[in-house]
Amino acid sequence: MFERKAGNTTPPFSPSLLKRGLGGVRRRTSYVSLILFALLTAALPAWAVTPMVAAGDDHTVALKSDGTVVAWGGNSVGQVGDGSTIYRSSPMAVPGLTGVVAVVASGYYTVALKSDGTVVAWGLNNYGQLGDGTTTNRWSPVAVPELTGVVAVAARGYHTVALKSDGTVVAWGANNYGELGDGTTTQRSSPVTVPGLTGVVAVAAGWDHTVALKSDGTVVAWGSNFDGGLGDGTTTDRLSPVTVPGLTGVVAVAAGSHRTTALKADGTVVAWGRNVQGQLGDGTTTTRLSPVVVPGLTGVAAVAVGDYLNLSHTSALKADGTVVAWGYNGQGQLGDGTTINRLSPVAVPGLI
Repeated sequence: MFERKAGNTTPPFSPSLLKRGLGGVRRRTSYVSLILFALLTAALPAWAVTPMVAAGDDHTVALKSDGTVVAWGGNSVGQVGDGSTIYRSSPMAVPGLTGVVAVVASGYYTVALKSDGTVVAWGLNNYGQLGDGTTTNRWSPVAVPELTGVVAVAARGYHTVALKSDGTVVAWGANNYGELGDGTTTQRSSPVTVPGLTGVVAVAAGWDHTVALKSDGTVVAWGSNFDGGLGDGTTTDRLSPVTVPGLTGVVAVAAGSHRTTALKADGTVVAWGRNVQGQLGDGTTTTRLSPVVVPGLTGVAAVAVGDYLNLSHTSALKADGTVVAWGYNGQGQLGDGTTINRLSPVAVPGLI
């Protein structure tokens, strides 16, 4: 979700990206064009709250149109946020939490972005991923101290990333592979700035790597590079951001376990990294250290990745309202009526 506050008439990125990059996708009134228009317009009314859902390993969180949050599912470490550790089979309101504009869930914790640009979090905190300066699990929301001006959040594995209104990025939590991007492998229980990184318009968190989309349509990444998930042509972990060579015209990014997917302004998709179940969609199971195009796939408006370790799949929403998917299908998650892994995109029947 990309939103920004009223009154900020100097965005940290160039509106020319919208004019230059959307082309036919904009003419089809795709979701991407609408999202980017909201992101790049210089003056907007108050924060708009769009209802959304987010899923952790065993819990689900929903943002309501009034800016409140409900959650349900596993609650062993307080990930539901209702002040208890009682399993919840029905939605429970997160008490006292209002003014929320986005939620993300990862593992056994939840992060919420508020309309005033602050961030709160709750649940598992063993790596400091809640950002409150401790490693104490929290059963109710706690604020990330001294963090303001946030416009987007991302979380996966045991680290959290926040994009600020000035185009800079901060991160906290686990840092075993440099996924915080601060040049170290030191765990952080409070936000640290990713040095030298500016002009960012979107962030995505993989299991132990992080990806940032810049205003010029290029992509940088850092952290674990075990299967080439950083896209720099190597398998060398990076403690600071590195550019994905030759990749331009990107309008959205998504990250999973040791892999990354990018949506381009012309409605095509590229991907790189782990490919054990065909999750890159290039018709093979060959790991890719650099971006490869998903053949034959056009008119895409949004992409999403789902995975647990090696069990990975990718879904794409097209501008005409149809959905395609590829990769691991052991539980039927591709929606094509089978449990057969797919190395290339297949349509999800009946969705439009």
